[in-house]
Amino acid sequence: MPEFQLLFISSGSGVFESRQTGELEVKAGTAIMLFPDVWHRYHPNPDSGWTEHWISFGGDLMFQWLQRGLFRVDRPLTSVTDPETLLLGYEKVIGDIINRSQSSAMMVANAMSIIAATMDQADFTPDSVESKKKTDRLDPIVSKALDVIWNHSHQKVSVSMIAKHVQVTRRTLERRFRRDLGRTILQELVTCRIQRARRLLRETRIPIKYVSYASGFSSLSNFCKVFRRETLMTPGKYRELAFKKELEEVEPENNLARLPF
Repeated sequence: MPEFQLLFISSGSGVFESRQTGELEVKAGTAIMLFPDVWHRYHPNPDSGWTEHWISFGGDLMFQWLQRGLFRVDRPLTSVTDPETLLLGYEKVIGDIINRSQSSAMMVANAMSIIAATMDQADFTPDSVESKKKTDRLDPIVSKALDVIWNHSHQKVSVSMIAKHVQVTRRTLERRFRRDLGRTILQELVTCRIQRARRLLRETRIPIKYVSYASGFSSLSNFCKVFRRETLMTPGKYRELAFKKELEEVEPENNLARLPF
């Protein structure tokens, strides 16, 4: 296979196998990354079958991500924490292609958001395991609100929508959120969106306009304003410094200042 593919199994179960992993069980809610020139095979269980969604992509960027360890050949399976959101991402990309309702650049941005969401939702990383331990100690309402924020922040999400989803009043949610975490729901939304934007700026070359949309901001101007307020630099400057930091790793003699990445 000359390209990368990201499969998502939304229902059913089956088996995946490669030389690097051996045979692995696949359950509903599993994303599978397939790598170029890596032998593999997979199939659904005859009794359950499965529903499969996939996108294919290539280019230098994917190989750069692979070299940097963002994807690993020996860990191709990811159990996502919010499969419904990922499924909606696939359906949007497929719908845009069928209806030709978006420009090529926008479709690329939407596809990138699927990849970013998959990485964000991976539940096997130490950070996410530790995060789960922390949220388990929170008020259940606050913990549920955090799940909504971190799994849906790239969409149009408001404080009122979150309160409705967790079935409490906005005032109650805001009071519990501030009591448990010492910050507001809006601050958490902004933090999540900025984190997603920083990742896309560091690790992709898609235009900043599409980074803003993929991160959940309503407009480019609003994104630039909030990003500068939170990081003390423009998105363009952040990307420039991130690129220079990569060069520093290749050429250590370039004595750049430590960057907040």
